[in-house]
This record gives sequence, structure tokens and C-alpha cells, in this order.
Amino acid sequence: LPGTGEEIPVTTETGSGLLQLDGRCSVYESDNLIIYGEQNDRVIVLQNYTAQAFQQENPFFVFTDAYERVQYKVCAVVSGTATDLKDTIEQIDFAEQQDFDVWMQHIKEKSLYDTGITPEKGDRLMTVSLNDGTQEDTEMLIFGYAETHSHER
Repeated sequence: LPGTGEEIPVTTETGSGLLQLDGRCSVYESDNLIIYGEQNDRVIVLQNYTAQAFQQENPFFVFTDAYERVQYKVCAVVSGTATDLKDTIEQIDFAEQQDFDVWMQHIKEKSLYDTGITPEKGDRLMTVSLNDGTQEDTEMLIFGYAETHSHER
């Protein structure tokens, strides 16, 4: 997370205590990459996104793999029960414009605050889903869209 000095690894392995990329996602093909995490010391800094002031000071996060570095701008932060947010969390690809529009409207309505940013269909998106540690069934979702990317081969 630029500005925080924090780097949080992402893995495809379950039970690692790290952030985990959803196995249904393809880093280079999916419309929306979903990353899951459990509340722990490594990801605690992400809880700060519930405060709009933190988002304004840290408006983006970076996802880097072996081939590219992508900067995602935070466009919404949502908190609720995993049951209530299931449809929000599960969207990976959007076949139709209407599918994307309904999903984005749902996110904006549930967002803890208005960032003034609304991604468009075709933007590269990322959802970071965290069990927020306050209740067993409570999730916090951080949504971002790719603002910039560069190849680092």
C-alpha cells in the first residue's frame, strides 16, 4: 500500500494466513479479480479503509506480479454480513453492460462513503474481501479499478 510502507503478499494457497486470489480468477482475463483474507496482523492496515479520511490519504493500492504492476484506485468500501454481500463478492466477469451497471449501482448504494469515482465496464477491477474481525459473519470489501499499469518484464 503506497504511503503506508505495507506490502501484503497474495497467494493461491488456502490456509496460508495471507491474502488469497479466488481460484476462479485469471489475473489477465477476469473483469474483476477477487482476493480474500482473514483479519490478522498482516492485513490489519486494510481496516483503515472504513474511514474516508484514510482513503483520501491512501487512494490507491498496487498489485504486482512477475509481469506487471497495476495501480488500483479505491472506488468503494462496503461492510456487511457475508450473506448479504454474497452477490457483490461473487461477480468476476460481466457479459453485458446491464450486468455491470446493476452490480456497480449495488456497490455504490452499500458503500460506507462516496469516493466520487465510478468505474466503467471494461475497466480492470479488483475486490479485496476481508473478514473484518468484528463478528464471525461480517465482511469488509474494498473495490478498486486499474488506474495505471506497467509491464516489468
